[in-house]
Amino acid sequence: MKSGTKPGRLRFRERTLWSLQNAFTEALKGNLNLLPTRTERLHRLLDAHAGVN
Repeated sequence: MKSGTKPGRLRFRERTLWSLQNAFTEALKGNLNLLPTRTERLHRLLDAHAGVN
């Protein structure tokens, strides 16, 4: 394990929008064809929730 990295699910232990985005990104890695579209939609959803234009 590299210094400064957290193993597995420990990376998502803190409940923030950042950790939620990381969890979704991790789950979406399997299908590279859908990754860009799903990532863009996720960003729009989280931005709207956070009040970012």
